[in-house]
Amino acid sequence: MNVYVRLRVSSEAFAMPVKHVLEVAELGVVAPVPRTRPEMLGVRNVRGLILPVVDLALLLGIPGTAPPGRLLVAEDGVRRAGFAIEQVSGVGELGDPTEETVSDLLAGAIFAEGDLIGVIDVPRIFDVLQGSGALPGAPAPRESGAQPGAAALQGSGALPGEAAPQESGAQPGAGALQGAPP
Repeated sequence: MNVYVRLRVSSEAFAMPVKHVLEVAELGVVAPVPRTRPEMLGVRNVRGLILPVVDLALLLGIPGTAPPGRLLVAEDGVRRAGFAIEQVSGVGELGDPTEETVSDLLAGAIFAEGDLIGVIDVPRIFDVLQGSGALPGAPAPRESGAQPGAAALQGSGALPGEAAPQESGAQPGAGALQGAPP
């Protein structure tokens, strides 16, 4: 069993390994940064550190049902960011992910307490953000055939600041857990 922070993003349940979570706070004042990707809300000063703030719902492709009010500060090694979420619903043990998901930003999913809970792949999220230019530092390694400057999100091929084209038959804003086995 692993320990996770359970959270809500729009109407969907997610979990993030507690080892990656530094703190949860009010969203507070976020200063917008011009010419950034849509999921990049801006930056915020958290205890003297200027952190990028990312709308987790937009990053995961989930339509927002309520404006985010909480900031979950996470890290992977030296990389840190704040993720705008609706709420934290608890901290506790969950089994390993056993269900597949359609999102490459999730490590899988778990059925627990009547919820299908998407387990966030924190290193992958940071790789995507760093590769798209949303985080400082060297870009993440690209998959073979990827063009420099191409967005890492869902292989859209959109340049930063451009809307990603919808795949044939894909619903705009389709949730990250869509298509998970029942």
